[in-house]
Amino acid sequence: MKVQLVGPRYNSADKSFRPVTFRLYADRSKRNLLYEFKLMRWYIVQPGVTYGNERIRDNSVILSYQEQAKNYCRSLGNYHLPEVNELTTANDRAEGWTGGISDGGLESYYRSYKRQLSYQDGDRWMGGIFNEWGCLVNGSNVIDSFIGACHGYSESDWDSYWYLTANNMENINSRYNGRPLVTNSAYGRVFYYGHYSGDNRAVCVSP
Repeated sequence: MKVQLVGPRYNSADKSFRPVTFRLYADRSKRNLLYEFKLMRWYIVQPGVTYGNERIRDNSVILSYQEQAKNYCRSLGNYHLPEVNELTTANDRAEGWTGGISDGGLESYYRSYKRQLSYQDGDRWMGGIFNEWGCLVNGSNVIDSFIGACHGYSESDWDSYWYLTANNMENINSRYNGRPLVTNSAYGRVFYYGHYSGDNRAVCVSP
């Protein structure tokens, strides 16, 4: 069975979102419930718009890109530029991020996401769309030494591998301290801005 979720996109007239519960039944009378889940958040990607790349070295310019991405998300309505933990469960101490989930397994070695459902710890989300849905890239042209080819979701708007977050690197021993943190949509790893080769995109989440 294939379940395709259709909701607001970057070019939708109505971008509003409310949490919704889905129920799958085994019978037409809807008495035999097979599965139920609640969609708590919705993500909108801004395809085709680049917020700099690894060649940018001026920190003031880099921070201005992060602010532009925040403003774009605000312009959509009840959306915001997500924090790292709203996209992935990964940790990377060297990049100044330890807000994810780690149990010492393979994902800890590769510093990638831990595949599991997200949950709320008080008002804070632990995990997001990458750890739940896996590789979201809408093409198969990325070869990664950890995961091989990344096929993703061909009909989605996820047209890049690097997405800005609202968090900044916190490592006073690094000359890159204070730079925005970026997540990789192939395996959810966290990087500081410029620590990779690729173009940056904005993704927004509601609520």
